[in-house]
Amino acid sequence: MKRGSIYLTASTSHAPEPDEPPQASWRRWINEESWRRTAFFAFVMDAQHACVFGHSPVLSVIDMRIALPCLESIWECTSVEAWQTLNRPEMAALLFLPTLKSLLRENTVPSHCSEYARFVLLHGLMSLQTHLQAGSKLTLGIEVGKLQASARTHDLQQPVCPGSSNSRSAPVWANTIDAALDLWSTSLFSLQPSLCLEAARTLHRVAQITLHVSVLDIHALAMDPYFPFDHSRPNVDHGGCFFNSNTTKAMTRLHRWVTTDSARKACRYALLLVQETMFNGKRYSAREDNVAPRPWCLYIAVLALWVYGIVTEGPVSDVANPTGAEDYMIRMTRTMQQASPIKPTVGGTNQITGLIRAVRDALTGCRWELLQEAHLVLRRLGGETVLDAGGDSKTLI
Repeated sequence: MKRGSIYLTASTSHAPEPDEPPQASWRRWINEESWRRTAFFAFVMDAQHACVFGHSPVLSVIDMRIALPCLESIWECTSVEAWQTLNRPEMAALLFLPTLKSLLRENTVPSHCSEYARFVLLHGLMSLQTHLQAGSKLTLGIEVGKLQASARTHDLQQPVCPGSSNSRSAPVWANTIDAALDLWSTSLFSLQPSLCLEAARTLHRVAQITLHVSVLDIHALAMDPYFPFDHSRPNVDHGGCFFNSNTTKAMTRLHRWVTTDSARKACRYALLLVQETMFNGKRYSAREDNVAPRPWCLYIAVLALWVYGIVTEGPVSDVANPTGAEDYMIRMTRTMQQASPIKPTVGGTNQITGLIRAVRDALTGCRWELLQEAHLVLRRLGGETVLDAGGDSKTLI
């Protein structure tokens, strides 16, 4: 899909001719709505991959100068008569960009927005977050530009937020995104079952986590087969492999991060994601999950909790006699509620082996290669020696 052409087509909407037959109007509307939905699907994938995998985004919110997807009841009409009945002017879809701006100004998402539209707005926040973390000059023409300028004058007062390449300026705009994400959560209220909103619930949590901690930093530590080791000896050869400079830099940022409110927020959101996925009264199995991104989001949440514990208190301390997953969740929930705003909380935050092994088991048997790699990482973090086909320790990259 070539960037630009589909969005130009999707933004073009033609008013019906006075003498246009209803059937022709309906067919033209179907074509226009199809283009819009396809454009938004590409935008959603771009924003989602940038947020949960740390990829560089290709699209931005300002590319999406089109109307949000219409209500599902209108889209699913099977006759022109039903379409004419439901497609009233007051039910017309809102424009994406003004609605996103309204959300950033702490206005709730209108109740007549479709489920797909709410899903798109969440990814709008995720896209904006990713661009700002990368130091983008994207402003939307509203408060974000002022927030970036304000950040430069408040460097010393603001906590570190490694979710951004510019950790000093991030918290000013991050507060706006954080508030908008909280407000967006009201979009999840629905009496009807919805796979779209079910997926959005998990993605909403992971957006909150990655707003407050860099997904690249936590992966730098988790994917280094020689970590943890003696960080006071940066030039030591560990089994034939010199100290990984990416790990060094990530540890430097994360040592500052654990003392901030951003760390406690990331952990609270990670605990909520784990609770909603693993502790909902049913045994969770990723290979049976019909929400494709949820297993990977669960993996990110567990890595965020593991990183907090290992940076705060050192290597995992309960490998031989692991703390139960339930006990860890209870203790960490209480710990985050009582955390000091000045220094990281110490007291078993690194006793996470039981939870790691529970999530490892939940990821067993997945066909997605990336989840198979995540399963191997959790096996290693849970105390297993992971070997390749030749019997050597496997390096996961």
